[in-house]
Amino acid sequence: MAAYELYINNKSAMAVDDEQPMIRNKGQDGEYDHTRDLTSEQILQQQRNHMLNQDKKVDELIAITQVISGQAQDTKTELTQQNKQLDRLANDIDETNTKMIKVDNDMKKLMAATNQKVCWGVLYCEVVLLFVFLFVKI
Repeated sequence: MAAYELYINNKSAMAVDDEQPMIRNKGQDGEYDHTRDLTSEQILQQQRNHMLNQDKKVDELIAITQVISGQAQDTKTELTQQNKQLDRLANDIDETNTKMIKVDNDMKKLMAATNQKVCWGVLYCEVVLLFVFLFVKI
């Protein structure tokens, strides 16, 4: 989390710098415009400042990369767990499907073996009992 906080705290540093970009216009004397009136020491300091800014930006990029890497690891872990759960669910569904096929076949055998008149008789008795219970409660 420290890398993410570093990124959030220094996010404004990633914005466009206040200093102007280096313009590379070479004059007739061979000197660049942005260094024409500077001494060697000032040019060296300017280069050092530029390198420090680059180093800061690289550090920020490293922090962002670490955050993204951590998120990728978390996502990988979550996906691995979900895949295991899906595998268990698929196995449970396969087992249930097998049981349902067996029950369906058993019901077909039972229906084929049972006399149709007996089934209608049982159904008629159940309907009569249902009406009796409904009127008894009232």
